[in-house]
Amino acid sequence: MTEVLSDNQIKKFKEVYKFFDKDNKNEISSLVYCDVVRTLGYIPKDSELEEIKSKHKDKLKMDDFIVIMGRKINNNNSEEEIKEAISIFEDGNGNLNEKEFIHCMKSFGKLLKQNDIDEFLEEFIRKENKISINDFKEKLIIQ
Repeated sequence: MTEVLSDNQIKKFKEVYKFFDKDNKNEISSLVYCDVVRTLGYIPKDSELEEIKSKHKDKLKMDDFIVIMGRKINNNNSEEEIKEAISIFEDGNGNLNEKEFIHCMKSFGKLLKQNDIDEFLEEFIRKENKISINDFKEKLIIQ
């Protein structure tokens, strides 16, 4: 799975992993995995946590971490992941206001560039004081 990752990505993943592997045992728990993934700008999935707990006995080695990150990169911005992430932030009315939108954008971390966020704000939020969740999902999936 690491063939889909660039050398720079692998290097970055290893550096962040090592930073969180405080006791240098080449293993991290599912809780620490969440911190590592968020630091890298991604959202940890329940399915990944379950895999770490069951398949790896809650002790994820660096090589296995790289494999999981390769899958995560491959599936990046999948429609289901976007729907799941957005649903956390909206209040049930089908729209995101500017505050909800900015909070949601921060959760996507490095997946979106600042100019993308500014474009969303100009195109949707500042004109209508809200963005339709469906418009938001479509725009993210297209990118």
